[in-house]
Amino acid sequence: MSPSYTPRPLLKKRSLQKVILLLGLLLFFCNAGINAQEKLSQEQLAILRNIYSQYKNSEISFDKFVEANATDPYAGIPMVAANGGNNALRLGNSETGYGTEIIAKTLVVDANETILSFYYAVVFEDPGHPFVQQPAFSVRAYDCATGLELPNVANLGNGTNIVVSDAQNPFFQSAFSGQIAYRDWSLAQINLSAHVGKTVIIVFTNLDCGQGGHFGYTYLDNIFSNLCPVGGPILTGQGSVSLNQTSSSTCSVGQICVDYTLPTSNSNTGTTNIALDIYQGGSKLTTLNSPTLTSGTSYCFTIDPATLGLNSSLGGFDYAITGTFTLSGFALAPLTVGSPPNGQVSGANNDYLFVCAPVGNVYYSKASGDLHNLLT
Repeated sequence: MSPSYTPRPLLKKRSLQKVILLLGLLLFFCNAGINAQEKLSQEQLAILRNIYSQYKNSEISFDKFVEANATDPYAGIPMVAANGGNNALRLGNSETGYGTEIIAKTLVVDANETILSFYYAVVFEDPGHPFVQQPAFSVRAYDCATGLELPNVANLGNGTNIVVSDAQNPFFQSAFSGQIAYRDWSLAQINLSAHVGKTVIIVFTNLDCGQGGHFGYTYLDNIFSNLCPVGGPILTGQGSVSLNQTSSSTCSVGQICVDYTLPTSNSNTGTTNIALDIYQGGSKLTTLNSPTLTSGTSYCFTIDPATLGLNSSLGGFDYAITGTFTLSGFALAPLTVGSPPNGQVSGANNDYLFVCAPVGNVYYSKASGDLHNLLT
């Protein structure tokens, strides 16, 4: 399918021999705080080649960098995320022929950085092929020690790590009388909290249709970056959650408050459920759940440490907040605030303390060896 105008020329795909250079360029988009390797080992490359060898014209590469202030010629959406920088990365192009584009990132999972965020947008033709032959975008993670895929680490909506072209799905918008299905910029996350300490490779893949005659491409921005605020500006009305630090307590009996927005699309408004996961010593011990929220912008959990069944000798606990969103019967991607198991603050058992620290100055008594509050 061709638009009524000619889109600007797209760069040709890179060859497999340039993969190391391209992966080095990918570091430009990655958070320097993540412990990442700059190159894939030959063993890791072999794993990827084996995974994608069944696709014609496959290559481990990306198509090009795109610049800010540019608009996609098919979908009319910005080519760079709203709070991105001067460039985004595009996998694929508007050429057909079984194209498959891949980028990959290798990292050691840090307990303080287990939730990795990124922005993405997709532009697909929608030829109406069987599901497995439609243009698609996927996110997968593999254990570098075994080569096995890590299950359930990425949820792009409806519990799946794959976005498949479907102009009739409320997840998408359509253009050119339904021949184009696109998704505006959205926030997604990869949850590696069950794999702390492992070296993993995360693979982003864009696929043309399986019959060779229709294209698809994906934009990526702020990959694993702190520029992806969970409550930040998202163009698609996917909903958001964020910790309200002003209203939330940090010790004793109190509350933990969450600000949220409901997902919206045209005149439809969806619902949100919020889960508060409680951790001690690196393990999840209990979860508090909100009711289904159909209005409003804030919800507070009442916290009484004595009723949570926790070990008081550890001094406190950690927590993470997850919002799940539903719109027109479609489950959108969940969003998590904090990095399980360490939660909101680096280190263990220090997000919320059982006992509040004394108010005012203290002094040390040499005679007794005790700390005393000057105000008492």
